[in-house]
Amino acid sequence: MILSGCRVSAGSPITSTMPQAKVSCILPTSSDGASSTGRGRAAGALDDLFGIRRDESRGYLDGRGITEIDAEYSSKPFPERLRAYDNALRYRSMVVFERGTRAASGSSTGVSDTTDVIVRKKTGSGQSLYLNLTPLAYEYFPYRAGEIGGAWRDVIGKAHNDIGLRPRVEIFGGGGTEPWMEALLWRNGNRYCLAVLKNWSPSEDTAASVALLGKEADRDPKRITVRINLPVKGLRNSRTRKFFGDVTSFTDEFKTWEANLYEFTIAK
Repeated sequence: MILSGCRVSAGSPITSTMPQAKVSCILPTSSDGASSTGRGRAAGALDDLFGIRRDESRGYLDGRGITEIDAEYSSKPFPERLRAYDNALRYRSMVVFERGTRAASGSSTGVSDTTDVIVRKKTGSGQSLYLNLTPLAYEYFPYRAGEIGGAWRDVIGKAHNDIGLRPRVEIFGGGGTEPWMEALLWRNGNRYCLAVLKNWSPSEDTAASVALLGKEADRDPKRITVRINLPVKGLRNSRTRKFFGDVTSFTDEFKTWEANLYEFTIAK
């Protein structure tokens, strides 16, 4: 779930909590000043805020329970533990959590059979986004590297773009955006440091991970293009001392087992 215009965040379609002061600033209050936080109500505390209505009788996931991982299969590979996904509803390959949630005062832009998946609502000068999805499968690298991962990155990226959140640093390879590479950016006074590194998969299925990474798993360097959404001045590779100058986009070599380090200042 994403909110803009309010300093509030919520992270799960199951339960969301926040300080009472912040709830009361965005939810309607009764005549005695009590906030409509869901006490004594069948609906969830934030249903009005996100503009949704739930039909609990339709259940969750596969319709038989609420637990995503079966502990009885703890020794099995990760995908086999996700037994509640077998008959779950899907939206663009992503697993839908609530089977009976519909947009009420919000507007839906994603539908899966009996439920709405992506619900947007404007509240005053703010806006909210409700994602009726579970990201747990994204933890498994073969899923993250496949259709599920691509769908998640597309949905979350578009949601951020829609409310004006743009990445300060983007990394591209020969096939487009590099999903396994991370940019760490920090500032000390007017001096900025940028680290570019590859996230090696934590998956226990090492063979599958290496197969998906392919040549990424070896030590051969590759060419990457880095775009920085800042007025960069005097950018330099701290490791190789290569000087790029005043650029917002540059191409450099990258080795999977090493991090690229850059330093620069910001033009005033």
